[in-house]
Amino acid sequence: MRRLIILLLLMCSITACLFAEAETEEEQLVFRLLNAREYELSASISTVINRFYANVQFSIDKADLEDADFYSFFISKLAYVERIKVNGKAIECVYTRDLDPLHFVPELEQSELLAPDSPVFCISLCKDTFRDITGLITISLDYKMVLPEWTVAADGREKLEWSMNDFIVPRNMSDTSEVNFRLLTTIFHSMDNADSISDNGTMRTIRKRIIDIPGQNEKLTLYKALN
Repeated sequence: MRRLIILLLLMCSITACLFAEAETEEEQLVFRLLNAREYELSASISTVINRFYANVQFSIDKADLEDADFYSFFISKLAYVERIKVNGKAIECVYTRDLDPLHFVPELEQSELLAPDSPVFCISLCKDTFRDITGLITISLDYKMVLPEWTVAADGREKLEWSMNDFIVPRNMSDTSEVNFRLLTTIFHSMDNADSISDNGTMRTIRKRIIDIPGQNEKLTLYKALN
């Protein structure tokens, strides 16, 4: 009888451990999106080697970060990320895969971004990255991409075009934001409706403010120009 009681107690103990382990496995990591109000995008292009070099910076108040295990943003898979800095310090990031919209709080509405064949990366920063920071958190991202194909506009001009829906920069996924775009190129390129264009020798700086609205698709179009 004593042996039977010991056996039953042992079985109960094993069962309890299995239930505890199952509950632990069901505890889901929490992800939140890093949504900024303003993004500073500085870029240069080289048509000789067909490259687009970019740096984007955006800031978020630490007080606005609700608790999560990881904080994420999306960027095009065409982007080769060279470094990420937080408040000037290089940090490690995670290319997060196999996620479900329910991993995000609030639930991610754009579920197609998490599909295996999605054209974007989900890049996540561990919450410990921000542990010792108070006040403003400034995230800086250096990356490069292959230029899109040249196409011909309706007026016959050759053009390069980038779409905000292609996540050439991290985007605010829930609210309207501003992207302050600064492009260093040559006097042989121009942009319609630019806020300013200034030349220094053969180099040209183009500035344009973009209002990025979720669900809409603002585009940046660069034309070949004669002067």
